[in-house]
Parts: sequence; C-alpha cells; structure tokens
Amino acid sequence: MLAELGAQVIKVEHAARPDNLRLSGRIFRNGQLVEGPSREMSPMYHQINHGKLGITLNAKEPRARDLLERLAAMSDVVVENMSPGSMERMQLGYDHLRTINPRLVMLSMASGGQFGALSSMRAYAPTISSFIGLEAMIGYRGETPIGALNFGLADPNASIHALLPVLAGVRRARATGEGCYVDLSLLEALAATLRPYLLAAQIQQRQPPLPGNTHPAMAPHGIYPARENDAWLTIAVSDDAQWEALARLASNTPWASDARYTSMADRRANVDALDAALAAWTAIHARDELVAALRDAGIASSPVLSVEEQWQDPHFVARAIKHRVTIPVYGEEDLFCAPWRFSDFRPRVTRCGPTTGEHNDFVFGELLGMPAEEIAELKSAGVIA
Repeated sequence: MLAELGAQVIKVEHAARPDNLRLSGRIFRNGQLVEGPSREMSPMYHQINHGKLGITLNAKEPRARDLLERLAAMSDVVVENMSPGSMERMQLGYDHLRTINPRLVMLSMASGGQFGALSSMRAYAPTISSFIGLEAMIGYRGETPIGALNFGLADPNASIHALLPVLAGVRRARATGEGCYVDLSLLEALAATLRPYLLAAQIQQRQPPLPGNTHPAMAPHGIYPARENDAWLTIAVSDDAQWEALARLASNTPWASDARYTSMADRRANVDALDAALAAWTAIHARDELVAALRDAGIASSPVLSVEEQWQDPHFVARAIKHRVTIPVYGEEDLFCAPWRFSDFRPRVTRCGPTTGEHNDFVFGELLGMPAEEIAELKSAGVIA
C-alpha cells in the first residue's frame, strides 16, 4: 500500500531463506504447467510485493548489518515482522537504529507483540484467528464450528491496521524531527474485528452461539440457491416493508401470505421454516434475473460471485480495481490495486514484485554509492546473498 501511494519500498530477503510466498511449488496457469523458475512466478507473491525494490542480504554477517544501518539512516520507515528479539540480536533494534536516524519510524508486527505471555509464540495466520476466537464463530447454527483456517486473514488485517500509525509516525517525524517505535500485535489487530461478539459474550456471560448466515435483527437473511448448478445469491430483509415487497414478488407461494411471517419478530421466531421455504423458491429462478428483480423491489440482494466472475464484473471493471503487469516467464497478470480514489491521483501499481536480488546493484550502487568492485566482493563473500 505504501508503494502504491508513491513510497520507495525496499524488500530485504536472504536468497537461501526467501519469502515463503515464493515457495509455492510448481506454477500452473489455466491448468497448464509453466516451465521456469517457480520462485519468481507466483502470482500471490507478486500481488503482495508489487512495486517494491528487492535486495538480498545475509543479515547475520557483520558487513550486511552495516549496509542495513546505512539504509536505515536514509529511510523514513523500517518494517519488520520477525519474532520478538530478532532485530535486537542482530543489533538492528529500534534503540540502536534511532541513534543512526532519530527521525526513523520503526514498525514491528509480531503475532503477540513485543512483550506479554504470548510474545514468543510461533504463529501463522490460522493460529492467530484460532486464538482470538474467530474460528469458533464460523459454522452453521446448532452445529460444531467449521472455521476458516485456509484463509490467512490475520496478515492483511494487521497491515491495514499498521498503515495509519506508520503514516502518523512519519508525519510526526517531519513536524518534530522525532521518530517513534510502533509495536503492533497481529492477535490484537484481529481481535479488534470481533468487538460485537466480544461485547455480546460479556453481556450474555457465555460464548455467542454460531450465527450461521442468520442475523440477530433481520429475517430472512442468508445465502440461497439459484436454478443453475452451484449458483447462489444473498437476500437480506431489514424491515416489514421489504418483506411485503418480497411477498409480492413471490405472491404465488404459500409462505408469502403465511401468518407466521407477518412481522420481523414472527419471522425471526420461525427462521428455519422461512429459510427452507425461501430456498425452495429461489432454486427455481435464474440467479442474475432474480437478483435484478429483488433489487428493483428495494431488497438487498447480490449474486455470490466466483473469483472469475468477480474479475469480470462490470462494476469492478468500471472501478479499475486491477492493474496488468508482466511477471517474468509467467507472462501478463492482473493484480489488485488499493481501493482508494483520491480527487487528483490514484494508487499506482508500477510493476510486479522483484525477482530475487533484482535491485542489488541499484540499491547498493545508486542509493548507497558503493563502487561496483565492492558490491561484487560482497556478493562473492556471501554478504549480498
């Protein structure tokens, strides 16, 4: 996001221990294997790393630390998300770097933060979403949780939470000449998204029951089948006037005039029967035609889009949410852009992510002013590696 807003972002890797997103194995496109260096082609890697410069350093080498210190001295921000204490052990902690650059803003993004009982916990996104209770909230009513372990929500959520304090820190540094240290916990950032359920648990003194697709104040409210194979749509009715509009659309059905569904309270009390009746009705209609009719009637409804449909949807095309780049060997690919639209500019996707060490010569030669002979010697010594 910072790169899309115009910042020069330098990604630091060790070629022997690269970004995990490079290690996705063999790369397929449209069902066909793409021959070539798989660690350079992963579309997910390029989605997350587009616009960055890429350098390689073995930070355990003293001379590599010297180079990182020189980069920190000329930078506004340092971002790291290693285990707490890692930067200090490399003599690159904030207390040291601030002596080199008092204006520096440093952001640390560890799973549990830099202190506390869980600060040393090894964690990936599903570990975090399990610990804060998110996985326990996902499932069908009356059944055991099914969770969403395959969706790494903690990482992007934390980065969105981190953007504001980083920009605030930079603004403060430019105004006062004083930088700051930001300790952000992925656990806390994701827990913040569950505030309604945390409050409900406090009030009810129990674990909130699984809501499924129902809503505490709306009925009907859910995902319903359409006539086509594996086609679905959402319907949400927020008041009695919308219910009456829905009933007029389905006036030839028994449930449209059923006294059990007259008021919102009645519909909430009989939600299971209502959902079953509504699903039987939606299942005989074409998805997009029914969604259009529901919207025309003033009822909130949407098709449940596949990824392919989402990319091609006219709304997203008009909003220009994607930008085409060329990935080495893989070819052209569309990447998501940041969702902001400013009055006089828009976030820019300038290029795909860097190949391993792609910008070593530029960063060390152009930015740090090192002669080519020194760069070559550091490469042969395994420092720039």
